[in-house]
Amino acid sequence: MPYILEINGQTVILNDEDVRRIMDRLVRQTRIQVWNRVGGPDSMFSSYYHIWEQHNRCHAINIFVLTMEVLGSAHLPDASWANRLRRQQRQLERLLRPNTLARFFDRLPRFVRDQGRFVRAMQTYRSRMIDGANATVRILEITRDTSFLTLSVCATILSAGAASGAAATAATTTRALGEAAARQFLLTQIQHSATRLGRSMAGERVTARETVNDIVSTAIDSVRDAGLGAIVGHFMGPLTNQLSTYAAREVARGNILRGVAAEMSKSKIEGVLPDLINQFIQRNPREIRRLLNMCVTARDARGQANIVANGLMQNRNFRRLLEERLERVA
Repeated sequence: MPYILEINGQTVILNDEDVRRIMDRLVRQTRIQVWNRVGGPDSMFSSYYHIWEQHNRCHAINIFVLTMEVLGSAHLPDASWANRLRRQQRQLERLLRPNTLARFFDRLPRFVRDQGRFVRAMQTYRSRMIDGANATVRILEITRDTSFLTLSVCATILSAGAASGAAATAATTTRALGEAAARQFLLTQIQHSATRLGRSMAGERVTARETVNDIVSTAIDSVRDAGLGAIVGHFMGPLTNQLSTYAAREVARGNILRGVAAEMSKSKIEGVLPDLINQFIQRNPREIRRLLNMCVTARDARGQANIVANGLMQNRNFRRLLEERLERVA
C-alpha cells in the first residue's frame, strides 16, 4: 500500500519497500545516536550496573567491604531499584525494532531519567567507598607497628570464610553499626586479626569459622544497647512468625494463659509480638546479645529467627511479658 506524504510542498509517494528501508535506517540511527549512549552495552548505566552487581554480591558476604562502606558513609543503591532498571533496559532493547519503535520512544524518556539518577547514586557510592578505603588504610597505618598487618593481609583475614553461612550474620550485624562504632570495631578487629595471624605464623591452624565467629562477636559487643533492635529488625518477620507458632502451641497445651483461653489464633499472637520484642530488648540487652552471638551458626534470617525464638521462649521474663500481653487480647 503506497504512503502519500507532503514534504516542503512536494508530494512524495512511498511504497512498502521504501517504508521498510526508512524504518530499518531509523532503528540503526536510533541505536547509534541514542540507545548506545543511554542503555547500550558500553553506556554509563551498563558500566555502573555491572559495578553494582559486583558490590551487591560482595558487600553481603565480605566484612572488609562492609567496613569500608560504613567508614565512608557509602550506601549501595537498593536492589529493587537497580534490578527494575535492568529489566527496563532489556525491555527497551527488545522494543528497538521497526514494528515496535513507537513504544520504544514512548518508554525511553522515563528510563533516561531514572538511569541518570542511578548513575549519579553509584558515582556517589564509589566516591564514598574510596573515602572509606582511605580511612581504612589510615587506621591500618596507625596499628601497623603493633599488628604487623598490611592491607592485603587484613583483607584476606577479614574475608576468610566469606562463603560460609555465618558471614551473613556478620554482614547483618555490621550494617547495624554506626560510623563511630564501626571505626572502633575495625581497630579491635585488626588487633584480633593480628593475634590470629601470629598464631598462624607459629604453625597453629586458624579456621575460617573461628575468624567469622570472632568478627560477629566483636561487632555485636561494639554495638550500643540502642542498636540491638536494628540487628534484630533484620529478621523481625521470620522471628514473629516463629514465636507466634511456639506461643500458640503453648496456649493450646495450657502452659500459657492457663484457665483464660484454650486456644488463640496465630495472627492475634503475632500482632502483639513486635512491640513486646522491642520492649524486651530495651529491658534485657545482655540476654539479646547472648542470643545474637549464638546466631553465628545460622545460615540465613530464618535460622537466626529460630535460634532467637527458641531462646526467648525459654526465658522466664519474656514468657511473663508475653502472657501479660496475651491476657489483654484474649
